[in-house]
Amino acid sequence: MSDHRAAYGLAADFDPFERIEADTLALAAAADGRFALPVAGCPGWSVADLVWHLLEVQQFWAAIVAG
Repeated sequence: MSDHRAAYGLAADFDPFERIEADTLALAAAADGRFALPVAGCPGWSVADLVWHLLEVQQFWAAIVAG
């Protein structure tokens, strides 16, 4: 498969797996001890709901990428 990132002005040295790991760790740190709090941008959702949703999305895409 060709790497077309340069044609779109995207960073060629960007590692999406490093970014996903860093963002996941940041989410875990931000959510720690705050699971019952409401999420302002998601009416009716708690931090626990948002974390669960984001992890489901990650698992979905991991399964797609893995084939």
